[in-house]
Order: sequence, then C-alpha cells, then structure tokens
Amino acid sequence: MKKLASTAVSSIPELLTILLTTSLAVIAVLSFSTTLMTASLIVIVLVISLLVYNKKESFGEASFPLVGGLLTILRVDWTMSLYWTFMITWVAFAIFAFTISAIKIHTKVDDLLTSATIAMGPKTAADEELRKMLNRLVSPSDSGQLKPTQRAEIIERLAYMKLSPSFFKSALDAVETLHVITKVDHEAISTFVMDFISFCSITSENQIPELLDRLYLAIHSVPTPPANFFKDFQSTRKLLLTKEISPDEFLDNPTLFLESY
Repeated sequence: MKKLASTAVSSIPELLTILLTTSLAVIAVLSFSTTLMTASLIVIVLVISLLVYNKKESFGEASFPLVGGLLTILRVDWTMSLYWTFMITWVAFAIFAFTISAIKIHTKVDDLLTSATIAMGPKTAADEELRKMLNRLVSPSDSGQLKPTQRAEIIERLAYMKLSPSFFKSALDAVETLHVITKVDHEAISTFVMDFISFCSITSENQIPELLDRLYLAIHSVPTPPANFFKDFQSTRKLLLTKEISPDEFLDNPTLFLESY
C-alpha cells in the first residue's frame, strides 16, 4: 500500500481505469442477487468499522458505523438500481480519496527532496541523476517499516548535515533497522544515528554497518526499555557535543554516563 501510494501520481490514469473496470465488473456480478448485494454491503460496513477501530483504538467509536450501517442495510429493500447508485457513489469516493492522499504524499516527498538537494548546494539542486537516486531511496525497503515521507524527512536531515549522498542508503538502513528492533519513533533514532555518524567522523559508507552494530549493543546493554534509553540520551548528548566524553567512551559503557548524568 505504501509503495502504491508513492507511485500512484505518475500512473493515476492507468490506476483509475483498472479500479473502475474491476469495480464495475464486481458490482455487475453482485447486483444479480439480493443475497450477494446485502452481503457485499455488510462487508463494506465491517471493513469501515475495522478501519475506524484500527485508527482510533476505540470499540465504542468503531461500533457506531457498524451498528448504524447494519441497521440501514437490513431495513432497506435493495433493488438493482438502488444498489448500483450506492456502489458507484462509494467507489467514486474511495478512488478520489485515495488519489488525493497519493497526491499529498507525492507533494510532501517532492518538497522534502527539493529541500535536500538545495541543502547540498547550488550545483546539486539541478542534478537530475542525484534526484533520481533520492527518488529511489524514498521507495520503501523490503521491510517497509518507514513510509516514503519518513524516509524523505531523514534524507533532508542527512543533506543538511552535509553528508555525502553516497552515505544516504546506509544511513537510512541503519535508522530503519534500529526502528524495527527498538520500536522507537524514527525521528529519535535518526537523530541518534546522525549524531554518531558526526561524532565518530565517519568517512566511508562501509563504516556505517559497523557503527550500527555498536549502537545496537550500546542500546541493548542498558537495563532500561529502548524508549527510556533515547529519552535519557537527550540529556547526555550535550556531553558528546561539548566533547567532555568521546563517542567510544559512551558506546563502550553507556550505562555509566546515562546513570551518572
């Protein structure tokens, strides 16, 4: 779904044609049976209720559309024309809502990548090959844990760090790996990873996987949940920024500095 949303803008006409054709074919088949019409409407109501529950995590809020929808469906005498009217309206709404959402995602990602290329300097702002590379990096990885907009936000921050674009993929992979392992917000993790790329004076992208291992071991060695680790690190971070301690000292014994601060 994330990959589809990130590429939908460039293929909206084809996507709309496929969705409309498929939807009309399904509606045509279902409309020949009152039982199938009722069943399909109940499925729509159930899916909407589950989406509401997933978003709100409230049984009460999710039960309103379920109960209201079921009462309406079961009380209406569904004819073919009435069913077609309802389904065409619903499909049109769903398609337009998805299209608007895809456009918003595309626009936000495009703005972030434009900001990133500008941050890297006037010569790179018009570099088409660089822009193509950034567009590839925005596409979700196999794990799909970071959305395109989140990946673009990280790329923008890397660009403002004046980090070489050749580092971007390794840095994104490091952030995503720690995000998957710790379940902590990607912004906190990206700050953590970028800090140590800077503190450790990383000069090659091949050094980032090794740094990732050290960061993971540091997080794992502290007897506290990862969320608390990152919260405590914000207080200890200034010791690293002012060079009161070295990154090696912190990574070798993070518990000492987190507890003594």
